[in-house]
Amino acid sequence: MKKLRIISAFLAVVISVSTCSCGLKKDKNTSEKDSSDVSEEKSEIKKFERTAPPTEYVPADMDEIRKHANQLLDDYKISKNEEQVRNDIDVLLYDLDLANDSLSYITVDYYLDWNNEKTEEKYDRCYEDFYAVYEILSYVFTICSLSEEYGNLFEEFVTENMVEYYSDMTMETVEEYAREDYQFMDIYLDDYYEMAYSDDLNDDEKNLLCAKIYLDILENYDTESFYEQYSRDYTPEEVIELCDVIRSEIVPVYNQLFETLYELDEIDDIIDSPVYFENPFEEILKYSSRLSPDIEKSAKKILDENLYTIASGDDCYDGSFTIDMPAQNSALVYVYDDGFFESFLTAVHEFGHFHASFYDDTTTFRQMNNLDISEIQSQGLEFLFMQFYDDIYGKQSDAMKIMKTATMLESVISGFLIGEFEYTVLENRDEMSPKDVLECYDEIMGDLSEDLPFYYITHIFEQPAYYISYGTSALASFEIFENPDKAVELYENIAEISCNSGEYQFKSALEKCGFSDVLNKEYIKNLSERITAFSDEIIG
Repeated sequence: MKKLRIISAFLAVVISVSTCSCGLKKDKNTSEKDSSDVSEEKSEIKKFERTAPPTEYVPADMDEIRKHANQLLDDYKISKNEEQVRNDIDVLLYDLDLANDSLSYITVDYYLDWNNEKTEEKYDRCYEDFYAVYEILSYVFTICSLSEEYGNLFEEFVTENMVEYYSDMTMETVEEYAREDYQFMDIYLDDYYEMAYSDDLNDDEKNLLCAKIYLDILENYDTESFYEQYSRDYTPEEVIELCDVIRSEIVPVYNQLFETLYELDEIDDIIDSPVYFENPFEEILKYSSRLSPDIEKSAKKILDENLYTIASGDDCYDGSFTIDMPAQNSALVYVYDDGFFESFLTAVHEFGHFHASFYDDTTTFRQMNNLDISEIQSQGLEFLFMQFYDDIYGKQSDAMKIMKTATMLESVISGFLIGEFEYTVLENRDEMSPKDVLECYDEIMGDLSEDLPFYYITHIFEQPAYYISYGTSALASFEIFENPDKAVELYENIAEISCNSGEYQFKSALEKCGFSDVLNKEYIKNLSERITAFSDEIIG
């Protein structure tokens, strides 16, 4: 089976093109007419115009999408037809953008009704259709890229690997393989969730069963391309090299922060009576004007247009996420509210993604998601809000500052250690049993494995190689924490960097935005010293 090209395991997608104007279908014999006939017919082509995208989930009309694809396959064979070919490209790109918008609606519906099998079936159908549409575009753009006359129009969409894979296929075969790929991966993820959420299994049993699934999932990956899907400019080997300094410098500081935390009288209040906001986005708006006009604008938009969902209860997915809607340059935020002390900061985190999305107009097909940049845009905003803790948390403020710093350090630690674990297993998967996987996990994670049992890390099953981004981005976000005078400037600089266009990767984005090179031992050692000083200052 070919290498999976699923864009995001979080996303379920459907598409409607009923609102989308498109080019008129040409006669099959058009290419045999003389140039004057072709010119006359081209003038009658209806120009594609963007129409308002749907505001709710609408099922895909796959026949219409195939019609759009075949329109391009007809038009690129006609000489001196560049305007129409460009028009056809725009139609297909917009199709996929509409799919991404519909994705947001169906995903929120599903995650609000997490245990409903009928909702899950709809979600799966939507995702499968989206994956098929994505692959159809990949195929059609690849075929057209081989044209001498129009090949240059497709250079940004097509790679050498795509030419090698798609050039000898048909569109029907491509769609068939896409649906098989999705179903293949979906079986593994369904098995994983069935095990991980089972009430009939203990943690040891869940770990062992999920380790077997994990080895099966990794069969679709290789060491050479493991990080490619996230557009990274650092390697797994660099991550592993830094893990020792994370253990020696960051872990002791992390432990010390919690010792400091438990010396504070307010720790019981944080756990038993946390500060709570029924609508955290209204609270975010209160402080946004003190950060920047653009952040305030985003805070008003999410409230005025109801672009957020606050979920609670056993029937809802208990995570949080933000999904872009490229067709309308917007996004939807889903926040699970467990009433715990970090509920408000979870909303702040997701709002950071929401705010950054408005600087980014990358179409869905062009997206080369860089999670390292994306997570700075959310984690960095959490640190920006620390300056308002005295107002927000009152007497719990000092304890919350320590708690937030500690949890961000935990992101660094868990991100790097899980990154080391994932690559170690990938390198040795052919010789490893499920039991070996668990022994490797416990050895690398150390004491953290008690709080984070293997089966609990959903990302390594849904999106292998994803998790390290939490660690690298948290390291960078600490620059905002450490530089209060430059904090807003640093944050706005990174928020304006596209995490989807591929123009910048992690290191180059940091350099562009005035951040330090955080992937080196000296930076990490200095960070541990500065956090220790911060903790000492809090407790006097």
